[in-house]
Amino acid sequence: MNVLMSITDTYVYPWYISISSFALKHDERINLVVQHDKSLSVKNRDFMKDLMRPFQIDLNFLEMDSDILADLPFAKLWHPIVWYKIFAPDHDVFEGKPFLHLDSDMLTIASIKLDFDNFLNSGKALGAVVEPRLHREFETRFQPREKSGWYFNAGLLFINQQKWLENGIGLRIREVLSKYTELRLDSLDQDVLNLVFMGDQFRLNKFLNSHNELLFSKNLKNGKILHFIWKLKPWLFSKEDKRILCLLGVSKYGPAFHKYFNMETACLAKQDKVLSDELESIRLELQLSPKYLWENLTREFFGIKRRLGFFNIDFRKY
Repeated sequence: MNVLMSITDTYVYPWYISISSFALKHDERINLVVQHDKSLSVKNRDFMKDLMRPFQIDLNFLEMDSDILADLPFAKLWHPIVWYKIFAPDHDVFEGKPFLHLDSDMLTIASIKLDFDNFLNSGKALGAVVEPRLHREFETRFQPREKSGWYFNAGLLFINQQKWLENGIGLRIREVLSKYTELRLDSLDQDVLNLVFMGDQFRLNKFLNSHNELLFSKNLKNGKILHFIWKLKPWLFSKEDKRILCLLGVSKYGPAFHKYFNMETACLAKQDKVLSDELESIRLELQLSPKYLWENLTREFFGIKRRLGFFNIDFRKY
């Protein structure tokens, strides 16, 4: 199976839990490509390679050039990593073979192999999980002709690269980026992909990208991939905090966090003490990192929508 992930230097720890949980649930060779910018040091890349040795994973790195945004000035206001995954299929990352994109804040708790095979049989260029709640907001901003609740979340994407290239998706992406400004593209790459496909994607089962309400409901037991999109990230808690959170089964966060911590323990058990200690050191550094806190403050916690006008600042409702 071919897997694409995008990463910055601040996301090494959650990236490890995300990809190692995926590997533990799929008994096959995984061809993994990690997109990154110049911030990912050689030391971190070597460390990531060491972490992959206990798994059936062939890891390769693809340093993306920020110049891909040279003719799109507004896009450069955001970290380039935001846009990398939507340009990946045009870089022939997997020699034309189908692949899936996995965000680093996701946790795999069941195999999705059959779902991926079903997607390939559909003949579609893209497969994703629909998020009707956000479609209403999308309609308000863009007034699409078809209002059928097809807006999807871009955390997990199944991509048929051959169909993507045949349909000229890359060119259509650049056309959308040229047409709209950041004042309209509140969800950035996710909005762009939705404006390009306009519902013409293969609709994946909602349990392949369980987030928000699904994480807090009785349906959690059916989830195959959990997506921790909210501000409270499970990898930012110490061992003591985890013990307390795991007891909070009555709270909405308890069950989802419990699943994350259990899988996290299984993933860390694959490493020797030296690498486990280094991972914990990275996690602690991330927990206290002003850079990471700033990224989350500006991009996730407030979710500022840039609107026309100097003082008309709106805040996203999660």
